Amino acid sequence: MLLASGAKIIGSASKACSPVCCRSSQRVILPTRSLQKICLKRSVSGAVFIAYRTKQKLEQTDLNNQPHKPTQQPNFAQETGCQGTLPMKMSPMSKAQHTLKINRISALLLCSLALVWGGAFFFGQIALEDVPSVTVALHRVGWAVPALWIVLCLKGIKMPRSPHVWICFFIMGALNNAIPFSLILWGQTLIGSSLAAILNGTTAVFGAVVAAIFLSDEPLTLRKMIGALCGLLGVAFIMGIEALTDFDPRNLGQLAVLTAGLSYAFAGVWAKRHLSTQPPILNAFGMLLGSTVLLTPIVFFIEGAPTVALAPKVWTSLIALSLVSTALAYLLYFEILRRAGSANLMLVTLLIPPVTIALSHTFLGERVEQEALYGLGLIALGLGVTDGRVLDLMSKRYRQFKNAI
Repeated sequence: MLLASGAKIIGSASKACSPVCCRSSQRVILPTRSLQKICLKRSVSGAVFIAYRTKQKLEQTDLNNQPHKPTQQPNFAQETGCQGTLPMKMSPMSKAQHTLKINRISALLLCSLALVWGGAFFFGQIALEDVPSVTVALHRVGWAVPALWIVLCLKGIKMPRSPHVWICFFIMGALNNAIPFSLILWGQTLIGSSLAAILNGTTAVFGAVVAAIFLSDEPLTLRKMIGALCGLLGVAFIMGIEALTDFDPRNLGQLAVLTAGLSYAFAGVWAKRHLSTQPPILNAFGMLLGSTVLLTPIVFFIEGAPTVALAPKVWTSLIALSLVSTALAYLLYFEILRRAGSANLMLVTLLIPPVTIALSHTFLGERVEQEALYGLGLIALGLGVTDGRVLDLMSKRYRQFKNAI
């Protein structure tokens, strides 16, 4: 039964495949063996061609379905003060910044930067004796602009022509200079320079938290959370539990300095997003120029026209605050960043409060309360935990000791 049906199928297929030639109305049927050879050749070649085209279509479909992988951009540390991303080329500061070590020259520069930045609180306290706070901030940024302009000319760096870059400079000047300088100086009218320097140490802790919130490549790790908690505990120790129940004008000064630290943190995020392709010294010049333009009308409107009839020590403090603690400080900052990397540069935050305390106690007779020193210890602990290298070193020593046993 099965053989019979198979024979019928083969027979019908042979008839269907039989080529017929019309010649003078006569039908010519080719021999059966020739017919089989032609059908076999045509079917094999067709099958091969179909298989080849099918393979090409499948390969093209797989290629189209593969997800596009964007080119990874190298990261590099760049200031105004922060790390940024430079598209399509590697910055000279991008190679393993956290592995750079501090040599003698870098250590000397780091101590010099701590001295000039710690002196900013000291010089500002002297200037505040005769000059209002926002006017002092204007002096600080205004006299530093021509100093950095001379440096730009010596280095042959040209000014950008893009309006977008200058708008970013002005916003950066507000976040990194105008707002924090004014808040810190106003806060120093209510609290001493030493306490202001201690509270300013929370800047690095705020910076880690804000960067983790707004930057995808800097996640909020457990280490950063513990560091931020230690920093907040240090602030609470300094301000005291009475700040929650009793009003004290000194607490307003402390909050002003803390707000300045938060402004610095947002400035770091802004610089990384919008100014990472500009030369660092140009960023410093641009934001100082922008903050000068922003502060000038505010000073005239709130505090009146600045006076030049000042005592020599006040003028000395204003010039030192601008040329030494601002212009020279930026040059030192960039040199340390190039030599030692951004991770080692963060250590300057721990050195600024002791410098300010020593200067203020020696020349101004300021005394630091015991609670402030305890708070400084907690803030320093928070910075150490956020940085992580101290914990890594302790963990490494512990493993070595455990293996030795």
